[in-house]
Amino acid sequence: MLFAVAFFLTSFGLASAQSSEAAKTVGAANAQVVCLYGEGKYTEAVTLALQTLERAEKSLGKEHPDTLISVNNLAALYQAQGRHGEVLVALWNVDDEGAKEFMKTFYDRWTLQATSDPAAALQATKLYFLSHPNSNWRDPKIWAAFVLFEG
Repeated sequence: MLFAVAFFLTSFGLASAQSSEAAKTVGAANAQVVCLYGEGKYTEAVTLALQTLERAEKSLGKEHPDTLISVNNLAALYQAQGRHGEVLVALWNVDDEGAKEFMKTFYDRWTLQATSDPAAALQATKLYFLSHPNSNWRDPKIWAAFVLFEG
């Protein structure tokens, strides 16, 4: 019994140390994004911000303060570039598979357009989900959550 408790505490300490290291790495990357933003290097900053956000979500979770800073940095960069309405966000938690399916469909529809119109792609995607071949995806809890971020 004592071994199990000691193992649990050791494991918890290791996980905490890994989380702390991940937070430091993400924090440093967020700081670098801010520096690039300040220097007007938006393209480079967006690339790093996207990588940082992905790393933060995987290592720290979607609700961690450093992850939310990454989201804010990306939004600020898009706004600085005048890329209003190009960021698709969910207003509430959507299960991972539903979000993945929706976003893939949305970006496929958007990138196949002759003229870029994310609002039209979003509307077409939502209409498609209303009659999706997989009945699980027809639930408004999945498709209605998504809106375009206007900055």
